[in-house]
Amino acid sequence: MAFWSTPQLEPKRSFKYLMNISAIGLDYIIKTTDKPSFEISETEHQFLNHTYYYPGRVTWSEITVTMVDPVTPDASATLHALLSQAGYTWPGQTDEGNYGEVITKERAVGSLGQISITQIGNNANDVLEEWVLRNAWIKNVEFGSLDYGSEDMVEISVTFRFDSASIRGAIGADAQ
Repeated sequence: MAFWSTPQLEPKRSFKYLMNISAIGLDYIIKTTDKPSFEISETEHQFLNHTYYYPGRVTWSEITVTMVDPVTPDASATLHALLSQAGYTWPGQTDEGNYGEVITKERAVGSLGQISITQIGNNANDVLEEWVLRNAWIKNVEFGSLDYGSEDMVEISVTFRFDSASIRGAIGADAQ
């Protein structure tokens, strides 16, 4: 029996998701996002004429989010303010001899709050899986391009770095 021959089976759809960045709170402006992914490094061991491989450390990959920049509320201004909340001090904002704040992981993570990606079913209450990024912080922001020859919306690209991600599926089993 083929997989798709059973009418009760439904694949997860890439357009049925909600992403929440609690510090931004503008879920509707998120256009695309990567799902978390990881890589396991390897260690090579040679013995006589043979090579053996052993699993090593887990490294979680960055995710990139594309969002539309509305006029109100202004997503560019919101992201710019997060830079200050993370501890960045612009040149000229401090007194002589006072170098201001520094960006720390605690402040960078705290400025964003929780980030979650929820895949939904036929309605928003049908949660198929939910990813939560742990200790996420903004690594890169590109505020888009302007072009007189285009009627496209301005898009912002944000790259997040995080330590790990957990997933909770619809059946309620949590994977830490």
